[in-house]
Amino acid sequence: MYYTFRRKPTLRAEPRFMFFAQTLLADSALFLMTDFVVVTIHVHLLLPLGFCFPFVVILHTLSHVSPTFITAMCLERYVAICFPLRHVDVFTSTRTLFISVVLWFLCFLRPFVDLCIFSSAVSKSYLNGWNFCYYEIILVKKGHMELRGNLVILNYLVLLVILFLCYVAIIRVARRASGKDKQAAAKAQRTLLLHLLQFFLCTLEVAGPYIEAKVVQIDVNIFLIYVHISWMRL
Repeated sequence: MYYTFRRKPTLRAEPRFMFFAQTLLADSALFLMTDFVVVTIHVHLLLPLGFCFPFVVILHTLSHVSPTFITAMCLERYVAICFPLRHVDVFTSTRTLFISVVLWFLCFLRPFVDLCIFSSAVSKSYLNGWNFCYYEIILVKKGHMELRGNLVILNYLVLLVILFLCYVAIIRVARRASGKDKQAAAKAQRTLLLHLLQFFLCTLEVAGPYIEAKVVQIDVNIFLIYVHISWMRL
């Protein structure tokens, strides 16, 4: 899909496809890195923490790219339907590229803050150790895990509110429009429903670790059975 995007000049000029290409790159890298983590844990391969820290920061950044760019795609459709005369000026190729850079920076900001908190809490000798590469290894300070969870929830709530407001605005335009405008609004409405589904799936993925943590608190044996079944499937 990304190869097709790169080959077609018309696709590269469309803001929504430029945003979509960013999700393709991020998800592809995320899949590869996640598979690498799963394999290393499966074979009980410990890695130097000096490698794991930047690795998990990049991994965590990539996990938030898709929901962020999905929201950007919805906003682009909102502007295209509700403010069609301004859409060409707002979402030029240069501005779309700039927006993409800003969104990547925002996705990287929270893991970078976690890394700074971690750096201030551990000694240099700890950095020379070996461990499995998962994000929780940098959450060593008391309350850091809870802070991270609250920030993730807040972030997704903000994105969900933006998606909901865009959807409501497009529905209102669709009801008032007629002819081709009505068809375009209805198409944008279906597109936003698809983005809402994508966002919901991204939210489930992020909520996974928190659900597992609650299961461990209730009964650790249930969690161990689940993990054993997962490894058997691998």
